[in-house]
Amino acid sequence: MAILRGRGDSDDGIHVAGDSNQINTGTVKGSMSQSNSVGRAPVPPPLAAARAEFARLRTAMDAHEGELSEADRAVARRWLGRIDRELGQPRPDSQQLADDADALSTRVATVAGLVTIAQAFVTSVQGLLG
Repeated sequence: MAILRGRGDSDDGIHVAGDSNQINTGTVKGSMSQSNSVGRAPVPPPLAAARAEFARLRTAMDAHEGELSEADRAVARRWLGRIDRELGQPRPDSQQLADDADALSTRVATVAGLVTIAQAFVTSVQGLLG
């Protein structure tokens, strides 16, 4: 047995099913928003570490960008974009990240200020591989 509350000629009301489940059958009006949220899973520590090292590397890249050749800078920016997209995924592909991190590391190897940070990032990505 279902009970409808609200006007019969409108779609704003609550439907109470026979098993006592209430279902919002109406529209959301005004500045209200309707969302179904089940929460987020915590970020695994190795992924959090990789994201932190990547942020550090990106900041260092901005600071030392002028020390790279134009070609190396363009390629490094492309690798940074790929890594950023992959790290933004809920479950990034660890092997792809490791390959991209190695490729980026070789491009920035001519700048001493970036080498140590790039190596720390590569190490953190290897932590994702297990």
